[in-house]
Amino acid sequence: MTAVKLRELLHQDKVAVVAMLRDPEVMRFLGPRRALTEDEAGSWFESALANPARFVVAEAETDEFIGFCGVKQIDGVLDYAASSGQSSGVTA
Repeated sequence: MTAVKLRELLHQDKVAVVAMLRDPEVMRFLGPRRALTEDEAGSWFESALANPARFVVAEAETDEFIGFCGVKQIDGVLDYAASSGQSSGVTA
């Protein structure tokens, strides 16, 4: 089992986050239910840096980005979400 930690999103995460947001297998569970374009993914990342609302899930030893999770309000109800760019991770 891999130990993980939660941390804030960092500039160093951009390549991994954009790759995850452009992956149709991951994105079929998230947001628009489709892979984002390069421009959309870049904009999403910059917005997430400027307006933190999620935590990065990173490998504890290496600090490598695995995915993200967070709590957000949808129609006035708090809702939890998690996603992973890795095939063995939680993607719902």
